[in-house]
Amino acid sequence: MLPLGTFDVVIGMDWLAAYSPMQIHWQEKWMAIPYHGQLIVLQGLPTSFPQHLLLHIDSVAAVDQAGQDLQPLPVELQSLLDAYSDLF
Repeated sequence: MLPLGTFDVVIGMDWLAAYSPMQIHWQEKWMAIPYHGQLIVLQGLPTSFPQHLLLHIDSVAAVDQAGQDLQPLPVELQSLLDAYSDLF
């Protein structure tokens, strides 16, 4: 539903907090997390794209600046957001 391009996984803040502290090597694309008394390494696939990445996060209001209703989200996306409302 959401084209992520070269991203294999999206990890939420609650998951990251649950397995903290952890070690992350961004350039080599690995993450070592403590799990049941062991250190588990999650290894990403090497890629040459993208070489540079900019992540921009905004909050979205239900009503625009003029007070008019915004267009509704596609049903599939709204269902996904509703199903995981505790994450969003």
